[in-house]
Amino acid sequence: MPRKSSSRARGVIGRGPRPRPKSATQNPNPISELPHDSGEAPVGSLQGKLIQPPAHAGSGPTAPAVIENGASVSAAAEALEHLDVSAAAESAPVEVEPPLEASSSGSAAVGESFEEEALRKLQALAGFGGEEVELTEEEARANDQMQEDEIFALEAIFGDSVTIFNKKGGQRSFQVHLHIEIPDGIDALARLNYGAGSLKYGAVQDVDGSDNLVYKFRVKHLPPILLTCIMPSSYPSHQPPLFTISVEWMDKMMISSLCDMLDTIWDDQKGMEVAYQWAQWLQSSSLSHLGFVNEIVLSSNSVCDHDCGDKRALSHNAAPDVLIPRMMRHNDDKCHEAFLHAIHDCMICFSQLPGIDFIKLPCHHFFCLKCMQTYCKMHVKEGTVVKLLCPDTKCGCVVPPNILKRLLVDDEFERWEGLLLQRTLESMSDVVYCPRCETACLEDADNEGVCSSCLFSFCTLCRDRRHVGEKCMSPEDKLLILEVGGLHSI
Repeated sequence: MPRKSSSRARGVIGRGPRPRPKSATQNPNPISELPHDSGEAPVGSLQGKLIQPPAHAGSGPTAPAVIENGASVSAAAEALEHLDVSAAAESAPVEVEPPLEASSSGSAAVGESFEEEALRKLQALAGFGGEEVELTEEEARANDQMQEDEIFALEAIFGDSVTIFNKKGGQRSFQVHLHIEIPDGIDALARLNYGAGSLKYGAVQDVDGSDNLVYKFRVKHLPPILLTCIMPSSYPSHQPPLFTISVEWMDKMMISSLCDMLDTIWDDQKGMEVAYQWAQWLQSSSLSHLGFVNEIVLSSNSVCDHDCGDKRALSHNAAPDVLIPRMMRHNDDKCHEAFLHAIHDCMICFSQLPGIDFIKLPCHHFFCLKCMQTYCKMHVKEGTVVKLLCPDTKCGCVVPPNILKRLLVDDEFERWEGLLLQRTLESMSDVVYCPRCETACLEDADNEGVCSSCLFSFCTLCRDRRHVGEKCMSPEDKLLILEVGGLHSI
């Protein structure tokens, strides 16, 4: 069974003696015995927008037509509708399964995760076999020790992102999710084609570019790069680890470029441990290697050619309505996770507390739990529920009911609901109260109302029984009643 690594570093000193390895005459292939990891790929949520790029002169291809956020253009509106990315992304995460054709590594099995596909692909690649390497007993022992030390280093640095599989047939294997964080954020662009009245992803750009849209959103966290490795018994003395790289937002050619770079690192350091260096390089330098410095351009090739690119490159380049919400949701989840673990200042009491002790409002202002609880209880007790707004003086965001439910006890929450209903009804000009049971009723154009509770039909001017076919009072009397009612309300 695979085991998740511990974030606690385990030293080499103090371990008990290991059995002496046998002299290996060939490289066994344990991949068929590797269990499948059942992890789900995380998904990401921020709002994006359609933007208008500047016009460029020249003989090159025309830039795609891009629509500014809020423009009343039917193509942009329908494109956003297809993407289904809106403020509703703040709601609970929704698992979205990628279509089978989104994978460049072949037809993925139904319900197969990225981790399982990576293991299956590596099994297929390892099945071709390789050049057998005969090792002396001393070489086998040295390789085993260096592999073990490197596994410990991976566990210590990457923590729970590493999954170590049981050693089978003299070979070690692992998977590591390499999370990429950009502190200042980076723009991600997805080119959309809106030709013939339907949204098409990755279609060939028209000459005038009029049918192309660019959807832009900003992220600080990208979905992870999945590195899956097998360490043969001849590693690191003779051969490199077998590996696959799986990324859901890159195309196969991009990932193939990363594979080539890992091969280059091994060629420059043959005979040395490179698995940790591979993981570190993928996490820190892969974006700059691909030229993604100021922005990331998502590939427009949703269907990859299986005959081109590196066979170790696994792409899950899905359609935009799947990929973009995933990336946004993953970013949102990671930002929230980072907020919970960081230390923040409460702008009410100026205390420094971890994010888990804060209440974060929809307007993105946050205050400590104790201050927000006192603030909300005070307004409910005093009956000023319409003033339950964000404590920031420059913000008018209303504190939502789901947060009030956490901060108030049941009696206080019921009082808040009743007061809010009462204040809302009082602000409505066509709402009157039944003279008998004081139930709120709607006033019609003839100044009459019918109580929904006691079914009493009454005149809203004199508050007596409805005058059927009779004139209630003169216009002067009505005006006087309205003036008196206005003075009472003041």
